[in-house]
Amino acid sequence: MPGRGCYRQRSSTDPAFRGTARKLSFCVVVKDILTYPRGLHGFAFLRTGCRPRIHVHHHEELEFNLVMRGQCTYLVGDRQVVLRRNTVFALFPEQEHILIEESPDAQIWILVFAQHLVRSYAKGPRQWLAEDDPAIDTARLLAPLRARALDGLCRSCALAKDVVVVNASLAALLLACWEAVQESPIATSITQVHPAIEQAIRKLREDPTLNGAELALRCGVSRERLSRLFKEQLGVPLTRYRSRLRLERVLDLIERGSVNLLQAALDSGFGSYAQFHRVVRDQLGVGPRDLLRDAAIHP
Repeated sequence: MPGRGCYRQRSSTDPAFRGTARKLSFCVVVKDILTYPRGLHGFAFLRTGCRPRIHVHHHEELEFNLVMRGQCTYLVGDRQVVLRRNTVFALFPEQEHILIEESPDAQIWILVFAQHLVRSYAKGPRQWLAEDDPAIDTARLLAPLRARALDGLCRSCALAKDVVVVNASLAALLLACWEAVQESPIATSITQVHPAIEQAIRKLREDPTLNGAELALRCGVSRERLSRLFKEQLGVPLTRYRSRLRLERVLDLIERGSVNLLQAALDSGFGSYAQFHRVVRDQLGVGPRDLLRDAAIHP
């Protein structure tokens, strides 16, 4: 279907990397290469449920997120952003971001717009659309009627099969998102997180097998203080977040052809198969064997 796109991660070990990640003091932040069918000016897809497999990244395209149900928490640079139902939020090309947590009932439209499409409309009061990191708070709470209208535009774009129709829908969505930001009240305060929290997130992304003591040592705080800060500032227990990253690594190993779930779980940092089983049930609502079946159906 023409309206669907995807993320393709490039790392510093990729031969086709060409300098798209920036080396920080903690780890490599990935610049994603977003792929979508030739001729399209972006894509729209509906993210549902708690899916792992999110990494610290940025990309050259402008991205809008529209939360229709539930809530989610982003870390954008060193700022925490909590988005609730009927909220729209923009992520700009130079903003490193990661989805920290989302509620089980979350439904989030991910809208991605190619640079040339954005530039064609970024004139006058819309100029900030084409900036890399504008000084504007784009997290806005939409009136229910406006949120439903945007949801309808998103669905039309995602279901369209003709390239011309998809591109026209994307242009309409871009303008509708801009108008929503201009005319809607700020949805949430954006808070700065403690440096140890930002560092812990990056360290765990680099190596999710780290235990609590090792992680705290590398972040320069006590284990108890790190756990307390993480829960207080992000609303997510550190152990749950780390389990999510370990599950992400298991899924990556399965994608690469690993069919030994026990070994994949141990290599990813889980202490036992029983612990891995509990995390899969808790975070994905399925059993470990279902992960292999899903990989076979969607190679």
